[in-house]
Amino acid sequence: MRKAELKDGIIVTDLEGKELGSSVIAAKQAISSTAMTRIAIAGPIFLAPPAIMSFVTKTSLLKSNPRLFLPINGIVSIASFAFSLPTSLALFPQYTKVKASELEPEFHKYGDSILMYNKGL
Repeated sequence: MRKAELKDGIIVTDLEGKELGSSVIAAKQAISSTAMTRIAIAGPIFLAPPAIMSFVTKTSLLKSNPRLFLPINGIVSIASFAFSLPTSLALFPQYTKVKASELEPEFHKYGDSILMYNKGL
C-alpha cells in the first residue's frame, strides 16, 4: 500500500514547512514507526480485556449475575481501546523530526539542522 513511498520517498520539510525534497530513508522510518504504532494500538486491546475478565469472572458479582458478563466485557474492551489509541499515537507523533545528516546526501547541505516529515497514521 505504501510501496510508492519506498520507491519515490516522502516529502521532507524544514521546521517552517518549506519542502526540501523527498527521502526514501525518511519513508522507511515512517513506515516502520507506523507499523509500530499499529502494533501498540492492537496489543492492549487484545491482551487487557481477557486478562481483566479472567479476574472479574471470579467475583461474586458475576457469579450471581452471569448476564453482566457481556456488558462488563464491552466496557473493559472500550476502556482498553480508549487508553491504547491515544497512548500509541503519542509514542510516534505524526510529524517526525530528523537530522538532515541522517538522510540522503542531498540533505547534507543543511548540516545538522532539524527537518521533519509526515509519517502518516
